[in-house]
Amino acid sequence: MAPRQMLYDVGGMDETYDMVGHAFDNCSVAFRAYALGYKPYLDQSNESFSVNNDSFSKEKLKTQEDFLRIATFHQQRNERHHRG
Repeated sequence: MAPRQMLYDVGGMDETYDMVGHAFDNCSVAFRAYALGYKPYLDQSNESFSVNNDSFSKEKLKTQEDFLRIATFHQQRNERHHRG
């Protein structure tokens, strides 16, 4: 959950993440929000009911190589956002 204005202020979701693979798009939003002065808050009283999406796929999507490729992309994007 986040204030709607925060999503406008950070420029929304970075759609380039969709072309690279899965993961880190939420981290991108959080990084940019924090850089603008938004303070993170985790409500630990919320219960989480999650589904293991990987169990529905016959392919191994989250391999170590794939994770490192996407993590590298994420770090490079953050550096570009930080520089302006």
